Amino acid sequence: MVLNAVTGIYRADLTGFSSLREGYAPESVGQAGFPWGVALRALGVNLVQLLLILPVMFCEEWGWRGYLLNRLRDRFGIWPALITIGLICGLWHLPFYLGPGLSMGADARESIIPFTIFCALFGVLLGLLRLAGGSIWPAVVGHAVNNTVVIGFVQMVTADRDAKPSINAWFTGLSGWQGWLILLVAIAGLAAAGVVRRADHDKLASPAQAPSP
Repeated sequence: MVLNAVTGIYRADLTGFSSLREGYAPESVGQAGFPWGVALRALGVNLVQLLLILPVMFCEEWGWRGYLLNRLRDRFGIWPALITIGLICGLWHLPFYLGPGLSMGADARESIIPFTIFCALFGVLLGLLRLAGGSIWPAVVGHAVNNTVVIGFVQMVTADRDAKPSINAWFTGLSGWQGWLILLVAIAGLAAAGVVRRADHDKLASPAQAPSP
């Protein structure tokens, strides 16, 4: 968002914080200054939502990064499994993303490709977190944080509500190219830390033992 603001692609509102106010306290739209009370309310709402969706995220991650990752990595290897699941997740989420009001204000058809790329990269990152932690819980929490705090709070704090209709998904948020760079850096960091190498070693060390979800 910082890069987008500098290049003029993303229009920030650092005086009235109109998007944050509109989302959580519409009656305060037009007032100046940072709305600390509104921000705390928004953060609280998203933290509660995070807790509420944890069971849903657990079920989803058990399927993707628990059951399916184990099966695909046995057959094709870790990296092909991670990338394949990421792409499948992107396609699986498209019906939800194409629904009314879910395309960031842009034409949903123009957002399909960047959103799918984001899902693929984010899926790889969640898969690496699952391998690093030896459990699906890091992936569950990471998925829940993105779906609540990141989307519902972080991306709204500085956004200009009047600029929403012109938002381009190729350049804004984690679905934009700057977001892809952030995800790629995180993926590279985990890979450099030896997450994949250790996972391969553990698999070779105990070939008869299936990894737990």
